[in-house]
Amino acid sequence: MTHPNDQGDTVENQMDATATPMETLLKRFQSFRPPILKGTENPVDCEGWLDDIDQDSLDYSDDRRIRLVIHQLHGVAKKWWTSTKKAMENRGTLINWILFKAEFYKRFYPISYRKDKNAEFANLKQGNLSIEEYVTKFDSLLRFAPHISDNEEAKADHFIDGLNPDIFTLVNTRRPNNFADVMDHAKGAEVGLIRQRGNQGKSLRTREAVLQVLVARNRTVTVKVQVPLVLLVASVENIWELLYLSADRALC
Repeated sequence: MTHPNDQGDTVENQMDATATPMETLLKRFQSFRPPILKGTENPVDCEGWLDDIDQDSLDYSDDRRIRLVIHQLHGVAKKWWTSTKKAMENRGTLINWILFKAEFYKRFYPISYRKDKNAEFANLKQGNLSIEEYVTKFDSLLRFAPHISDNEEAKADHFIDGLNPDIFTLVNTRRPNNFADVMDHAKGAEVGLIRQRGNQGKSLRTREAVLQVLVARNRTVTVKVQVPLVLLVASVENIWELLYLSADRALC
């Protein structure tokens, strides 16, 4: 006796056996629930859709990628691609993923929106962002500056110029002209600075604790130094050693 589920599985397997390779790919692709675009969304949502679909279709060749993705276009978006594809074929244009995205930008990103994003990219600075956050923001705006996105050295230069001064100095000494190398150097510089600031913070807290002990014990530490200014600056650590010693005695 065949269980209903078994029968259903048999029918499904028969369908898979007769399906074309493209139909099988489409079924697999849609099993991951890629997003749908109706074409009536605002530019921000359209941008989000393209980001998501770009990642979801990353493992496919250009031809298959487009043939899969167009199934996620509904309504206005579907009509747009039908007419755009026909016009490109009439011109003898070889359609690939890069051209698909270029046409998508033209249709769903108004000129004013693209100009604003291009200006935002031109003025992008790291500011309060971590390096990872800066990279994410940089990548999201890069598409609106094709004159830079297509040039590896220009991309690296623009990224470096937007770094905070402390990280900029460390990365710019080597001035790598490869974007991947620039990101690696920037992340390494950030880690080094965080570690350095942590050590400085510990040293400062220790010194503050020493002074608090002296104040609590109502002790006064007088350090008389009659040496040239250069030697005085060089002897700062020795002075702190005296303060530590006085604090230890105050606790006795």
